[in-house]
Amino acid sequence: FFFFFFLSRFTNCPSSPVHAHPVYVLFRDFSELANTLGLYFQIRDDYANLQSAEYAANKSFCEDITEGKFSFPIIHSIRTTPHDHQVISILRQHTEDVSLKQHLCRCLMATDSFAYTKQVMQDLSTKALAEVQRLGGNVILEKLIAKLGEVHDETLQEEQPTQ
Repeated sequence: FFFFFFLSRFTNCPSSPVHAHPVYVLFRDFSELANTLGLYFQIRDDYANLQSAEYAANKSFCEDITEGKFSFPIIHSIRTTPHDHQVISILRQHTEDVSLKQHLCRCLMATDSFAYTKQVMQDLSTKALAEVQRLGGNVILEKLIAKLGEVHDETLQEEQPTQ
């Protein structure tokens, strides 16, 4: 809902050059921006669930593992080491055991899945900002995208799993 609110207000911002030309809005295609931000939000949530100290404080530690979700970093790890079944084995257990969840996070670190996920998020953020500019710019949306990128900064320095 939050995203669509901003998207619907995108051309109503006085800083937008489109604001003076409401008819031009009818010919704007926001699908690339919507798709990019949707993918970014999902990957960001997957990453935050496994790495964010704030996320772990507000929800249970690595809740996606307990739910058996094939999140973005987990899929990357499985594809990187297809013959190692540790990640899938732990995921299938729907465990609440913190030590098992920490082990799975160490597996993800060993396959550089967190680093890869961070890079993909950065690429999507850059792509979204470029798309905002292509559509005429919007200071509020640009600040929102920058704020969402702060999840990268709140992870631990050595990318250790949080508790």
